[in-house]
Amino acid sequence: MNKNPKILIAALTIVTSIFSILPANTNTAYAAVTGEKKDEFSEILDDYEDYVEYYYYLDYDADKMKNETLNDASNDWSEEQLLKDYFSKLDPWSGYFTVPDYSELTDSMSGSFFGIGATVEKSDKPKGIKIVKTLAGSPAKKAGLKAGDVIVRVDGMDVTGIDLDEGVALMRGEKGTTVKVTYKRKNSAGKYRSKTVTITRDEIKVDTVSTKYYKTYKVGYVRVTDFGERTDEEFDSAITKLAKKGMKGLVIDLRDNPGGYIDTAVNMAGRILPADTLVTTLRDKNGGEEVYTTPESDNNGKDKTVNVPIVILINENSASASELLTGCLMDDYDDIEVIGTRSYGKGVAQGYLPDGEYVNGERILKGYVKLTTAGYFTPSGLSIHGIGIKPDITVKNTKTSTGKIVDKQLKKAIKELEKN
Repeated sequence: MNKNPKILIAALTIVTSIFSILPANTNTAYAAVTGEKKDEFSEILDDYEDYVEYYYYLDYDADKMKNETLNDASNDWSEEQLLKDYFSKLDPWSGYFTVPDYSELTDSMSGSFFGIGATVEKSDKPKGIKIVKTLAGSPAKKAGLKAGDVIVRVDGMDVTGIDLDEGVALMRGEKGTTVKVTYKRKNSAGKYRSKTVTITRDEIKVDTVSTKYYKTYKVGYVRVTDFGERTDEEFDSAITKLAKKGMKGLVIDLRDNPGGYIDTAVNMAGRILPADTLVTTLRDKNGGEEVYTTPESDNNGKDKTVNVPIVILINENSASASELLTGCLMDDYDDIEVIGTRSYGKGVAQGYLPDGEYVNGERILKGYVKLTTAGYFTPSGLSIHGIGIKPDITVKNTKTSTGKIVDKQLKKAIKELEKN
């Protein structure tokens, strides 16, 4: 087993690429698993307990997890279904992926993918898959879906009781294919009403960084939507572009940013902080540590750090890598303020661990186990897991009578930077 898995720190999942997998628990009425099949499934789960015992960072009840999986299972289940159900019981971020699943998942972080184009998270009230945002010009947005809607059925299948990754997979598919989505939306009386729409999947190209320059105030604005493979490069270009305009202050908007790759966040910190500055420390359950510091300059030794006051905007959907970057800058950058509302509070990281078996002396890769493998800590040694980051200045946005958001957080950020 690989003990240095690629680290992903994300709290939400983007509905993106093209693959179809059978969900672990579709709420279809099956007879419970019995007899030899139950014994077979029990032995399989026993083999995977070592994965969990060695790698899993958080507390869990091994016997309860196994028994619940066997209670869910039926004689019709495949080993893949069994493992998907088993690992999904650990936490909202763990799971099991076949090789094609994993390939498509990593492709989805590249900035170009196929799907309906919505960022989602698990919802408990009501149960289902909650839309956090729809991407500009995406099929989801064109179909009328918006933040706050809770998806309850996909192509007629109930998704209220299945793992988030499983529900997301049902909404993925090839360009030009359609998917029926039933969602609930709260009306003005506070009651949820259901509606079904047919969405045509398409290719979604996403720039994860956008900029604006407020010439009157000489304030640069950078919005980061997630931490994908190219986000650090986009961020670097954005900062360079704004610096050339003569910005005297910078707003980094991480609101509704679910996170992504830790290396991306570290590289972005390196655009602001000097080389070899501590960004975060990952600690696993066995006492192992991995320290992340800002990289050496790749600009022929020239100083590329930002030397202007910074305001970071966060809200309750700013998670994982967003919190990592914010926590690092709060500790290491003197001239900074954080404005908004308390962040999500996900201070753990996931790793993808290869799962294989030997056949005739050759190791065959079956899939990947995604597990919460470590907690990350700010340079000062603080964990934000389950707590989040409290902003220096708490500001809540409001809405007009027509439902338009009044961005008081951004206005406050610009006002604070005007003081410098």
